[in-house]
Amino acid sequence: MLNGTGEEDSIKNEYKISDKEVIFLDAHYGKEMETRESVEEIAREKTSSKKVIISTAVMDNGISIHDRDLRNIVILSDTKETFIQMLGRKRKDGRKVNLYICKQDVRHFEKREKHMEDVLGYFNRHRNELEYIQGPYMFENAEGRVFKKSYIEIIGENVSINYWIALKKQQGILNELLESSILAQYIREFCYSVDGFLIPNMFSILRYKELKSFYKKIIKDLEKDEYAFVRQQADWLDIPKKELDNVIKYSRKSIFEKNREILEQAIKDVLDKSMDKDANIEWKLSISDTLIYFIKSDDKFEEGDIDALKKPDRAITKERFERCVEQAELPYKMITKKRM
Repeated sequence: MLNGTGEEDSIKNEYKISDKEVIFLDAHYGKEMETRESVEEIAREKTSSKKVIISTAVMDNGISIHDRDLRNIVILSDTKETFIQMLGRKRKDGRKVNLYICKQDVRHFEKREKHMEDVLGYFNRHRNELEYIQGPYMFENAEGRVFKKSYIEIIGENVSINYWIALKKQQGILNELLESSILAQYIREFCYSVDGFLIPNMFSILRYKELKSFYKKIIKDLEKDEYAFVRQQADWLDIPKKELDNVIKYSRKSIFEKNREILEQAIKDVLDKSMDKDANIEWKLSISDTLIYFIKSDDKFEEGDIDALKKPDRAITKERFERCVEQAELPYKMITKKRM
């Protein structure tokens, strides 16, 4: 799950995921037939026929997944509220789920803070023009008491308003929207329209001020500890410090080291033991991803190697086993016995 759009293509390319296996959902999912049908399927069936779902925060909105086969979740989010909401899309089923979070560096949060500054700066420069139409408008009730109302509160009432002045004040903003897609994006982030006027959402402005302060704090923390944001996310999940320290220690290992440890432990579990075909297949399938990782590094690698390691009716051969072990730099051999 992502913060926003623009990252889905790089993810699909990096992990070699075909378009038939993946669906990308963002705020515009309703404009395309396939994505709309996928959302309807998830809402109706609480699962998806796609192997991978890549979604922005749109997945927050009333969508729950009860699929027992969903065992891996990746969340890229900067804020606690969105992080928890994204995680909550997968309903508990009593089984373990692998949660992957992003480390993030100072540059990431510097960009976020800069965006908050730019949006808030644009609002402050045009605050007078944006707030003019809102009033307040003064009213007097039957008892002679004067009170205030905003523009939203007086819609539909017989009130005299100089719309020409309001339109003239906002004309400069409208010109900028037509000239700059970036400024148009800023306006969409904190304004909504009523009767042809742009009205600022002050809750959005307040939220951006809070986020700016949050990003500033994280940047300061990251200057002292490169895992500061990881610790922040762990805090959101109430993960104990000792458990987190172990996770960080493991994450520092290279992919090679991790797969080497997995393969070596799996070999030690069956070392000096005889295995029939069924036991061989069960062992192979239990670490097939690790075996594929190593065999792909071999000079003799062919696509047929992956098929053989994935097939549920084929045992791993001595030749493929020893190619994997050689790539892992491990001192093990497979001994095969001739049938009597």
